[in-house]
Amino acid sequence: FDMMNEGLIFQTSLPPVGRIEALFDQLKEEGYDLIFGVNISTGLSSTTSAMQGAAQTVGIDFEYFDAFTSGELLLTYAKAARTLFDNGFSVEEVQARLKEARDHSATFIVPDNLKHLMRSGRMSPTASILGGLLQIKPVLYLGQETGGKIEAEAKPRTMRKALNVVLDKYLEAGLDEDCIVYVVHVRNEEFALQLKEMIVERVAGVEIYVKELVTAVAIHVGLGAVATQYTRKIKTQ
Repeated sequence: FDMMNEGLIFQTSLPPVGRIEALFDQLKEEGYDLIFGVNISTGLSSTTSAMQGAAQTVGIDFEYFDAFTSGELLLTYAKAARTLFDNGFSVEEVQARLKEARDHSATFIVPDNLKHLMRSGRMSPTASILGGLLQIKPVLYLGQETGGKIEAEAKPRTMRKALNVVLDKYLEAGLDEDCIVYVVHVRNEEFALQLKEMIVERVAGVEIYVKELVTAVAIHVGLGAVATQYTRKIKTQ
């Protein structure tokens, strides 16, 4: 993040296919006959396609769940899938439980610097320049409805107004105590904590966590960004 602040530009890429094949081959040798993946949205990355190709090359079955998002929800779904498999659930049953949660989920991003989204190809140069000139704090959304791709949801002028847009979207979606909420940020804990308090004040009993955004995602949304995700809790019994 310090280097980003100095103006350095970073990029991400999918894992080398050779490494994926080596891992899958190792799992096959250990006696596994199926690999289940919970990967970054197919609308944002070719990781799942690379894994499908690697599985075919190695000769092992591969199933995946498309969460149509990234970030904390992937870890939530992956942990739930592991627990479900450990509890004896079939692949079809695990897919159904994850889908039920995904159908009641959303991801919102409020970037502070649109240049990072432009550089990563997530926003056009024209839109980025215009947004900067107008001092817009766009609320971006990705989920099942967008095929896991990032789209503009609203274009307020201040971070506070952008957070209010997110809160309204959560309330419209029926956010309640049966949900988990994550608020993540890129060196913008002040507004992340503000959003947490806004949510807690309106939704009693909701489980909510505030974290710093993982680097691989942060370099795309830029310094000062605040993002949030919610999903229904997954029953693992």
